[in-house]
Amino acid sequence: MQKADGTERDGHAGVLRFDFPSNGREQRLRGISWEEWFRTFDERRLNFIYQEERSSGKQGNFFRLEGPDREDG
Repeated sequence: MQKADGTERDGHAGVLRFDFPSNGREQRLRGISWEEWFRTFDERRLNFIYQEERSSGKQGNFFRLEGPDREDG
């Protein structure tokens, strides 16, 4: 689990990320505990959107975290 440094607000982590080793690490990301990650996820009332299967039938790997107030959702 990671968060993007400098995105913190209101006493909790800002931008949350999953660490996929094959993608490498961005320098501004730092590891956080599952506890901190889930606390921030819950406090911000985030939704986990994922693609289980592609239109081709292959396993999907797309996901995003978004807030409930997103206007284009």
